[in-house]
Amino acid sequence: MKKVLFLFFAIIIAATLPLSIFASATFGNAYTINGITVKFDINSSFTAEEQAEIAQTVINGTDSSSATTYNLMCTLFGHKTTTETIGVIEHCVSATAPRCIETVQDVTTCSRCDYVTTDIISSNYIFCCSIKSAKCFALLLVGVTMLRQYHLRETNR
Repeated sequence: MKKVLFLFFAIIIAATLPLSIFASATFGNAYTINGITVKFDINSSFTAEEQAEIAQTVINGTDSSSATTYNLMCTLFGHKTTTETIGVIEHCVSATAPRCIETVQDVTTCSRCDYVTTDIISSNYIFCCSIKSAKCFALLLVGVTMLRQYHLRETNR
């Protein structure tokens, strides 16, 4: 009887542990630009404006022609950084399921200047979009069109 009870409680604990881990991964604000979604934690210390700027930076990258302004305080004492984890989903990357890629990144920003850096923690394919969704079909169509144009340019050389 003790073995049966022990096995029963072990199964209950094993079944509920993943649920508690899954429940802690809640996201607040999400920004979608050009088929890429950037999700921030619901308790993020970044303001909505900072989140929008970070989303633009993560999706579009940094502009190499613009100079990063360093504050005199940052030059003398170093950056005053804040680091948070965000989720980035690139929709309809693959033609077959799973179609989307989700990456988890650490974003470090300085509150005194416009210093931003990202580090990728993990990346994996997820089942997010179906081929029947108009968004996914449009992104795949654009990708195929660009691939055809590239192929035509290379064959005409």
